[in-house]
Amino acid sequence: MDKKFVVVMAVLALIVVAIVLAIVALWYGSRIPEERVKYVCLDGRVVYSIGECVTTTEPTTTTEPEEIESSTTTTRTTLLSPTTTYFCASNSDCGSEIVNSTPYCKDNYVKVDLLKPACINPKTVAAMCGFTPTSLTEVIQVCNDLSEFCLDGKCVPRTCVNGKRDLDEEKIDCGGVCNKKCDEFSVLCNNNSDCGKMECGKEYYCLGTNPVHDCWYKQCVNNGTSTSTCVEANVTQISQMCRRAQHCEQGRRICLEGGTCSDCILDQDEEKIDCGGESCQACAEVPGVYNTITLSGEKGFRTDYVDIYGNTYVFTLTKVLITDRCPSGAKIRLDRGGNVIASGEIDRYSNTLLNKFTIGLLNVSTSSASIWVSEPE
Repeated sequence: MDKKFVVVMAVLALIVVAIVLAIVALWYGSRIPEERVKYVCLDGRVVYSIGECVTTTEPTTTTEPEEIESSTTTTRTTLLSPTTTYFCASNSDCGSEIVNSTPYCKDNYVKVDLLKPACINPKTVAAMCGFTPTSLTEVIQVCNDLSEFCLDGKCVPRTCVNGKRDLDEEKIDCGGVCNKKCDEFSVLCNNNSDCGKMECGKEYYCLGTNPVHDCWYKQCVNNGTSTSTCVEANVTQISQMCRRAQHCEQGRRICLEGGTCSDCILDQDEEKIDCGGESCQACAEVPGVYNTITLSGEKGFRTDYVDIYGNTYVFTLTKVLITDRCPSGAKIRLDRGGNVIASGEIDRYSNTLLNKFTIGLLNVSTSSASIWVSEPE
């Protein structure tokens, strides 16, 4: 093969290699922030442009005698290797500024490690500036042991790790004041208290003899799961249980001292126990002439009664009526010949008609009742 052809092909190959290396160096240099880009040439110069490393070099020509048919002398040309460039050759090429690492937690302290600049992969096309740890550490925040907890490099309230939804948390221990963000797997509530405290209206009214008001509370549904949710429910709450000598008054949240119309005591201006006067409901009327019947446990709660015509009937106490823990009336049944012919209720405010008899209440207790019976004339 012609030696001149071999020399030319070698020169072309070296030129291609030099071009490829220059393209790679330019591409890598373009990826580094402009203010940090610098290059170290093979001759030791630090420059800020690849072009500054490239010098115009005349090909070196060597001449060797070579025997050819014409017996003349020929030359062989060799091209020197191109200059190689890289980002950094040593740590000093990356500066001297000390920086902090990402904050982390240790023993309820927020700490950072101090990092120093370093050249990574020095004197190669993959060379780049980075940081390596020093032996120095700094405490940048001390968490309060009573109220705070160090989590992910930050002091957060201890409520952010208590397994409850409190303060302004969006879900349990996440969102709001907590640095942990909520996601689709976060749990909204484990129990009713996670949904908020009960709220009650300020308007009080009487339910029976006790002052009450309406309240609203949140209930946790599907508790402890990512599908948990809070629903609202309401309840009537008793503000205070009134004793026998107390009573409830509309709009007051506490029991007031004094008699009432349901305390089973003859007080205030009552005509009879818990009825009459200006304070209580009017008492039932009582006829001028009547017969008295006592239905008690001693007589089996039933009493025979013979009317003016000699017919025998049986009055039976079937139930004592209770209003606000106080015996207030009675349910009476009328039998004749073993058959029930009538039944009805009586109390302090009303009488009733059983068959042909009008009956009313004289007195009642938890185990007996006294009634009056009036026959038609």
